[in-house]
This record gives sequence, structure tokens and C-alpha cells, in this order.
Amino acid sequence: ELKDRRATIDNVFSQKKEDLTKLATSEGRYSELADPTSLGVCKFCSYRPICSTYHNKHFVTELELRQLDCIGTITEITPGSDGTKIIKIKHPHFDEVQTAIFTKRSLSRHPALDDIDLSDDIGVFNAWAASHRTAHRDQRNTVVYKYTYGPFKSDI
Repeated sequence: ELKDRRATIDNVFSQKKEDLTKLATSEGRYSELADPTSLGVCKFCSYRPICSTYHNKHFVTELELRQLDCIGTITEITPGSDGTKIIKIKHPHFDEVQTAIFTKRSLSRHPALDDIDLSDDIGVFNAWAASHRTAHRDQRNTVVYKYTYGPFKSDI
């Protein structure tokens, strides 16, 4: 009986050690904290632009987050007559196309916009969207990421 208890303790200890090792990596820490049932957790997280859990566990399907973030693949880039840059972005999980609009004055804050092309994966985070949620406008705290690693994998 003592051997059985020792084996049980060793198993529990081994599992806890494995869990701690997993959480030791930053990706593991943030992915474990990401919670699809509580939008507030992801909405205010500064790690969400590079969080695979956020991109692939359908957090980006929540309307509240879609109003905040515009994530997907570029389908069109159009310069506006007033110096604006208008980017059409196809959502990774829906057929929805969202629009990100950057004013001439705000373009200098986003160096990633100098290096984008059609079919690039991009994320525009903390952008303001009106109630229709498909046209996002740049704000002072907007962050633009150009992904070079394919963040929208469906198998994660």
C-alpha cells in the first residue's frame, strides 16, 4: 500500500512538473490564460497580436473583439485621394472582408504598412470600428502586425 501511495504521489508530482514546464514558455503562459468564455481577458491583453490561442481558438469570431481588431489576409490595398491608405482584409474564419483605414498623418506610426502586399497576413489591433464593425479606423494606440509565419492555422 505504501508503494501504491508513493507511485500516486510520483505521478501527481510528474504531472505538476510537466504543467510548470509548459507554462515556463511565454507562449504556454499566455495560451493557458486565454479564455474564450471571458472576452475581457483577451480584449485587454497586449499579447493577443502574437497569441496563437487568440488567433486559432475563434476568439476573433467574437463580435466584441472583431470591433476592436481586424485580422486576416490582405485582399486589396488602395491609396486614398487625401493620402489615406485603405486595406481590405479577409477574416481567417469567415468570408467577411473588413476594412482598415489609415490617415496620411498616422501612416508614420505604422512601419509595417510600408512592407505589406496582397495576400500578406496582417493584424490591426485596437482600431476603432463603428457599429457595423467592418470599417476600422486607426487610433493612437493602434498596432499593426505583418505576420511572416501564418498565424491562422486551423489545426491548432
